Amino acid sequence: MTGNPWKMTAIGMALVVTTALVTGVVVANRSKPDERPAKSIGAITPEPAARPATPAHATAPPAPAVPKAAVVKACNEQAATEKPPLLLPLVRLARLRLLRRAMMQELQRRLHLPISRLQRPS
Repeated sequence: MTGNPWKMTAIGMALVVTTALVTGVVVANRSKPDERPAKSIGAITPEPAARPATPAHATAPPAPAVPKAAVVKACNEQAATEKPPLLLPLVRLARLRLLRRAMMQELQRRLHLPISRLQRPS
């Protein structure tokens, strides 16, 4: 397909903007509290004559569930015996190696030295 790359870029951007717009509208509609549609001005209905001040069978909201002390103790013991994840030290090591490599490359560029002369002996 041999076409203008800027035309393809414009089409792609239009798709991205359209997708973002539709997503925003859908999220905005779903995040609204449930509202009944407003009554039209022409259709006026009379209000009920009287409403009771309090409902006849009001119920209290249920109390939040709290775990038992034995469950909390068992969970804390299990968490204390687990090993910490190995990912964080590996990420730190990888970052240090990348930093060292970047420093070596910069030294090589500035001093015009081969990288093998700057590396530590094995």
